[in-house]
Amino acid sequence: MKPASEDKTRVLLVDDDRSFLELVYQTFARLSQGSWEIFLASEVATTSRLLKEQPVDLVVLDMRMPEISGLQLISILNRDYPSLLKVFLTGVAGEAERVAGLENGAALCLEKPDPLEGLQSISATLNELVKWHRRQG
Repeated sequence: MKPASEDKTRVLLVDDDRSFLELVYQTFARLSQGSWEIFLASEVATTSRLLKEQPVDLVVLDMRMPEISGLQLISILNRDYPSLLKVFLTGVAGEAERVAGLENGAALCLEKPDPLEGLQSISATLNELVKWHRRQG
């Protein structure tokens, strides 16, 4: 029998805004009703360390971060973890950035909701994306 943690969807949230990360963590943890194991990273070094220590099913990353852009980070993730499911969740992205995100390997490019109650819809979308990705093999 598999340990309970193997049945959970492992999600890594990457954003330089720590307060936003905490809010998303609390919201997604509540909405997933324990079916998601959520990891947080506010910088590239933490992202790299977490991915080496713990395989994840989905990485949700911001597009605009001060240390390295989301587009640069997704290029690194594509190289090091080509089968990893990647999604952008960003507050400010023009059409060109969205297209670049999708062309560079993001499965989705979502806008941070305002008001944040919209996180429920994003959580449901991400959950369905992971299910679809698993069915595709």
